[in-house]
Amino acid sequence: MFKRMISFLLILSILVSYSAFALSNDKYSELKYNLVDELAKASGKSQESILKEHSQLLEDYVKVSKWEEQKTNEFKAKQIEDTNKLMSLVKLSTEDIKNLNNNLGLNQENHNQIQNYIYEVLN
Repeated sequence: MFKRMISFLLILSILVSYSAFALSNDKYSELKYNLVDELAKASGKSQESILKEHSQLLEDYVKVSKWEEQKTNEFKAKQIEDTNKLMSLVKLSTEDIKNLNNNLGLNQENHNQIQNYIYEVLN
């Protein structure tokens, strides 16, 4: 009897440890369980019944959240790429302004005003 109880407690502790590890590695689990908790409070049902009834809907919600995060990251990467392209254009424009300064006799003050305007437009 004592051995069975020890075995049961050992298995239970392993399962609890594994569950805690799995939840800590999945950032969407917290999102999912917060949603389950809110649904349970709103409907007056238990969290387990909400999970059973709406498991596919919850999985779809997590998939959509992951997809949104991926698209947001792609958009941010594209923004950074576009910003880098614009900054390279500004550098070219600055070089062109220096050439104009040399060729047309523009003074340094005009050059700085034009360069500042370009930076303001980009920001």
